[in-house]
Parts: sequence; structure tokens; C-alpha cells
Amino acid sequence: MTLKQLALALPLALPSAAFAATSSVDIYGLFSASVDIVNFDAPNKSDEMLVSSHASRFGFRGSEDLGGGLSAVWGTEVGLSIDTNGGEWGSRGSFVGLSSKNLGKVILGGQLNTPHKMSTVRLDVFSDSLADYNGIIGQASNTGAAGNRAVFDARGSNAIQYTSPSLSGVVVDVMYSQKNEGGSTTNDPQLWSLAANYSNGPLYLTVAWEKDFDYATTNDRSDWKFGAAYTFGNTRLAGVYERMSQTGSGVYDRNAYYVSVLHKMGNIDLKAAYGRAGDSDAVGGDDGANLWAVGGDYNLSKRTAIYAIYASLNNDSNGRYTMGQGTGANTGAITPTGGGQDPSGFSLGVRHTF
Repeated sequence: MTLKQLALALPLALPSAAFAATSSVDIYGLFSASVDIVNFDAPNKSDEMLVSSHASRFGFRGSEDLGGGLSAVWGTEVGLSIDTNGGEWGSRGSFVGLSSKNLGKVILGGQLNTPHKMSTVRLDVFSDSLADYNGIIGQASNTGAAGNRAVFDARGSNAIQYTSPSLSGVVVDVMYSQKNEGGSTTNDPQLWSLAANYSNGPLYLTVAWEKDFDYATTNDRSDWKFGAAYTFGNTRLAGVYERMSQTGSGVYDRNAYYVSVLHKMGNIDLKAAYGRAGDSDAVGGDDGANLWAVGGDYNLSKRTAIYAIYASLNNDSNGRYTMGQGTGANTGAITPTGGGQDPSGFSLGVRHTF
């Protein structure tokens, strides 16, 4: 059955009362996979060919007009590992809430994208690929422990989120995530995430903050991000600056930045990016890294593209940053086994959105 047939058949499968109460239902998704040739630059690891699914997903979202500018909204999304045929409903978020044209939107749900995460996603020209900017942005590498990676690209569970209407181009987004519904008294894990985003024609500006309280015993970690993008003609320049801190048993501070350029030329999108994570002030230091990538998309249609990317991540002597972090790439294989390793890779893939 095609997606169009599924969309037409879905209302017929629902009880008539339920269908009458729903004013709209949208089906959407992304299917993205690539062949990656990776040089791990690690002991006892040879160059390898990977088949990777990059943040592929499938979802439903809908709304009901309640009158007076008020609507009920809902949605659910599944992450698809199309390289291994895996996926679980709600794994990429489910929510229900109310939306007002004048007052904004409030939703309740789990595994929701945080305002901090979404504030700069559009500035990542290699999003959901081997060269995703989470190779630098959102990671910490002072200990090399897996729990310190992608620390600010996670989703909010047991969350309430408010999104304001646009106020002269500014949208404010706030989330609170309660991670201690079991009532643990040993620690009280919870998360706050905030962002203010400004859009006006070719200009986009954002500032975001997130704090994860008691995420592991007594540790608190926080992150500030500032982002900007400007489009002139067929070219867009973008940049992100990040300040990450942790207190408790693993104290560190570190700065990072990421810059990118995108140039459209007919059906071709040419891209390049560079990111630098500075050394932290953790014991040992010299744990920064550089990420750079070049590539391009050839758009076969508005929904389908083929792409090619080359990316290289160069760790300092104690750095353990990871390529393809959080995208569905085989990060377990690409993750450095020690400090100072420099993984690199070439990726050739196809992407379809609907």
C-alpha cells in the first residue's frame, strides 16, 4: 500500500465519531540512508564500509478546530532504522495539547525535541548525516565516557512545553522535563530548556539555554548557544557559538563554534562546514577537536535528493569526539577507543521527505 493509499484509507478505518472530531491529519516522514566508507584511525580497526540510516522517521500529526482561534493538537513519531529494519512508535516523541493563535501553544508529552536543540538545527548544513554538527556541537569529551557525548542533543521526557506566537518576528520556546517521577530522594533529575528565535526575511538569530539538573548523581550541566544565519542571493552563511559547563564530580568548561556555507546552483546544493571544540579546563586538558566537511546534494525533485559528503574529525591528544553522533550512523563503530584519534569518512546517500 502506498502512503497516499494509506492516507485515504486511514479515515475509513476510524470510528465515524472520531473522524468527525478531527479536522486534519497529516502523514510525514524522512527516509535517508547512505553507504559510508570510514577510516576509524583506531588500533585493531580496519577501514570499513557501513550502510547507515540517518534519523529516518515516520509520523502522524493532527489538529481539531475548537473555535475562537483555539485548536487541539497531537502527534506521534517513530524513528526508523531502515538499515536494520527497527523502529518503535513514540520513540521520537508523542504529544497532545492546545494551540491558540493569540496566546501560543502548550503541549504535554515525551521524547520531545527541546527548544535548545531545535534553535540551531537549521544552521547545520549536514544535518542527519555522517558530518552532522553534533560531532562538535552538544558534545563533551573531557573523560571520553559515552555518557558525556551528545549531552545537549537529547529529548525531553515527561515534558511540558510552551511556544509563544510570533511577536515582531520573535518566538519564545520553553520546556520543563521532569525526570524524577519515581520520587527519588537521592537526586532529583530534571531539565529546563529555553530559546528565543528571531526571523526576518534573510536574517535568523537565536539564543538558547539548557540546564540538566542531577543528570548523574550530583552533576549539573548547562549550555548556552548563540546562532545566526544570513541569506543573500543563492548563498547562506551561518554560525553557532556554544559555552558548555558541568559542576559536581566531573567539573569542566569548554567553548565551541561552528560555521557553514550553503550555495544553491540550480538543482545542486553545495555545502561546506568547519567546527572547533576548544580544550576544556578538565584535568589533563588538550581534549578539543576539529570537524570539517564538504559535500553537495543533487535534488532530483522537491522531495528526493542524492548526496555526497566527505568529513574528517581531528581530535587533540586527549580528545574523543565522535562523527555522526545522534544521526543513526554506526557511531559505536566510529567512536574513538582512545584520545587523539582522527576518524574520517566518505558518504554517498539518498534522502526522501514527505
